Amino acid sequence: MTGAPLPSGANAVVKVEDTEFNFFSAGAAAPQQVAVLSPAEPGQFIRRRGDDLHAGQKVLIAGRKLHAQEMGLLATLGVAQVEVYRLARAALFTSGDELIPGE
Repeated sequence: MTGAPLPSGANAVVKVEDTEFNFFSAGAAAPQQVAVLSPAEPGQFIRRRGDDLHAGQKVLIAGRKLHAQEMGLLATLGVAQVEVYRLARAALFTSGDELIPGE
């Protein structure tokens, strides 16, 4: 499945859509046999660690609002903590004759 570790000795990944599972007993938790319906080429569907980013590459810009996607990216990179700041809030209160009607 996507994201699973590659078993030792494997050199390709076959999409689950290109397989057929056979359960020999009704209560079997795992398939007893898996048929591969299309041939796999060496290296097929394998992404090596670090293939998507390069060392030193900037992945997030300072000041960017963090959403679930950014948090997922940080987790993928093994970043457990980041320094963040809350957006500043400002308010204006008047208590006298500081304001005059516009002209």
